Amino acid sequence: MPGLFEQADGGTLFLDEINSLDMNLLKAIEEKTIRRVGGKKNIHLDIRVISATNEVPDILLAEKRLREDLFYRIGVVQIDLPSLMERKEDIEVLVDHYLNFYNNAMNIYINGVQDDVLDCFKRYPWPGNIRELKNAVETAYNHVQSNRITLDDIPGRIRDYEEAPMAYVKSLNVDSLKDAVQEYEKKIIVRQLKNSDGKIAESARQLGISKQLLKYKMEKHKLR
Repeated sequence: MPGLFEQADGGTLFLDEINSLDMNLLKAIEEKTIRRVGGKKNIHLDIRVISATNEVPDILLAEKRLREDLFYRIGVVQIDLPSLMERKEDIEVLVDHYLNFYNNAMNIYINGVQDDVLDCFKRYPWPGNIRELKNAVETAYNHVQSNRITLDDIPGRIRDYEEAPMAYVKSLNVDSLKDAVQEYEKKIIVRQLKNSDGKIAESARQLGISKQLLKYKMEKHKLR
């Protein structure tokens, strides 16, 4: 049976979370040549490879969690995407997009979110970025009782943040916004792990991020 590489022949293949993939892909990426399982001949491909990682490549390289030879073969043109924390102006557009998506997917019509929900979304630091926002909207669809999403419908960790976010930031002994975000991210992870009895898979699901990313963040914040 033809695999993904062969199916992408003549087009583009997207490889997500490249640092978690099998390193046997290295030769296929470099030589654009594959062999089917059980096959007797090589198949030459004409493909363009686009890859992504949800972690900083320089950190992955320094911690030897991404092979240098693989990185230098795929990192020809690099595009750094800003975090949702850095693009708060995108939140309203993304919320509208996910409302349309889930209206069609769930056959439920929600015509918007209340203003205090949007304000809460814009204050929250979103450690899980867009995936966490999508998760929050989907959660709301499973709780909503009217045609508009309210604070009662969104995840508690996001709703609770609205209580006094600036008071918490001012209480931190940090000198920059980046440090404040890192400290708050640590607090969110600790609280979610406690709520999930230390279960990483459940905590990652509630935070809207992958297990690998949660483990990385736990190591970064010395929580393991």
